[in-house]
Amino acid sequence: MRLSPVFDAHHANELMVEKLSKDVPYNAKVTLKGGHAGSGWQQRQLEDWLQGGFDEASNKYFNGLTLGTFGEGGSIPFLKELEKKYPETQIVALGVCGPESNIHGPNEKINLVYVRKIIKTLAYIISKSGNQ
Repeated sequence: MRLSPVFDAHHANELMVEKLSKDVPYNAKVTLKGGHAGSGWQQRQLEDWLQGGFDEASNKYFNGLTLGTFGEGGSIPFLKELEKKYPETQIVALGVCGPESNIHGPNEKINLVYVRKIIKTLAYIISKSGNQ
């Protein structure tokens, strides 16, 4: 089950076990396996230097367009763990989904034009961030 980044995954796991194993209809047998609980992650507001780098790179490599972002609602427990370990670090999750992409679908594909642009964008930001 995917959770809001602010909902504790271990608490959610306990609730699911309780709800799925209590008062089971028709005396059905319920077996729960897995038990992995990883909390979601929510990107913090970018610091000015990083926001500026993205804005400049977006303008430069995406035909004058400004940076666009969106939240998808997916859980990325690995990023939450990184944030705990390095709380002052700016973490950005990027994806390469261009025209006609179907992320995690049976016809998933990447657009090589967009891949080149995102690589250039990252290289630009890294080159500008030497004094941060």
